[in-house]
Amino acid sequence: MSLILLMPNPDNAKIIGDKLQPYGFTPDYICQRGADALSHAGNDESGVVICTQRFKDMNYLSLLEYLPAGFKLIVMSRDQDVDTSSGRVFLLINPFKTIDLVNKLKEVMDTSYKPSVKRVVSKARTPQEMQIIDEAKPVNTKAQSTKAIQ
Repeated sequence: MSLILLMPNPDNAKIIGDKLQPYGFTPDYICQRGADALSHAGNDESGVVICTQRFKDMNYLSLLEYLPAGFKLIVMSRDQDVDTSSGRVFLLINPFKTIDLVNKLKEVMDTSYKPSVKRVVSKARTPQEMQIIDEAKPVNTKAQSTKAIQ
């Protein structure tokens, strides 16, 4: 899964990329044009493109039309008129905090990546089980003390 930053201003893209790195997200590509992003996206089956509504050669809807089906967009915009009906476009209202972008990125990645290993959560012990454990502890301690003396 690749991460592509697509911004008309390369300085803004670098700033956003630098802010994502402490959270474990490193952009694979930084682009100024939609055509460049499409070229890089063709190398992977899935990924996320973080972009503005418009870039030098197209807008986010044109980009979405040509992106591989496994790619999703996070569109940063001051307006709420971003079309999210496709299920592949997610809106992030500008201005935003870094943690908002990180959380949105995690949300978008979670919708496309499901871990195959399920975590097993141990249930809490009952008071009866805790009492049995507490009673067993002194017995083990006495037995270990006796062995150490011999």
